[in-house]
Amino acid sequence: MKTLALFDFDGTITTHDTMLDPACFSAGKFRYILTMIVISPVLLLMKLKLISNSFTKELFMSVFFGGMNEQAFVQLCNAYNKKRLPELIRPRALAQIQSHLEHGDDVYVVSASATHWLQPWCNQQQLSLICSQLEIVDRKLTGKLDGPNCNGEEKVRRIQQAINLSLYDKIIAYGDSSGDKEMFAISHEHYFKPFRNE
Repeated sequence: MKTLALFDFDGTITTHDTMLDPACFSAGKFRYILTMIVISPVLLLMKLKLISNSFTKELFMSVFFGGMNEQAFVQLCNAYNKKRLPELIRPRALAQIQSHLEHGDDVYVVSASATHWLQPWCNQQQLSLICSQLEIVDRKLTGKLDGPNCNGEEKVRRIQQAINLSLYDKIIAYGDSSGDKEMFAISHEHYFKPFRNE
């Protein structure tokens, strides 16, 4: 029996949203908090579903990283992976990932967060990655996404684009939000917030 395991990242594998955390790591808590206060009306509108997650994400990325040299951003994300990200990983989530790998299952992280800080961690864990991409123009971050935000229906579209699902006897999905329900719908088994009681 061939099994595919699909893991959401933020809130499922981690304890914090890694869309926000690299900005705090980069800016420092004082500047981060001040900036978040300034953009808090936009965050509220997103929570009320009056503006899209994609718009909010692009605003957030533009404020903190827009115009940043890509190489400098890569170095920042590598430092984040070494110094901060390990603290956010849920032990039970990592144990479940390792169990799938030991059984020879194919394991993918499917996330709305971005390649630059997810890929180093996925490489370390020998996991495949499907995620949002950041737009780079003239070797600088624009703050915009390169393509759709990898969330909800886009997660399924990207999964089907990258993986031949007919090869698998069982598909198991792990997630923690409404953005994972479409991924759950294409799975034989799914687990909602499965690693929280630790």
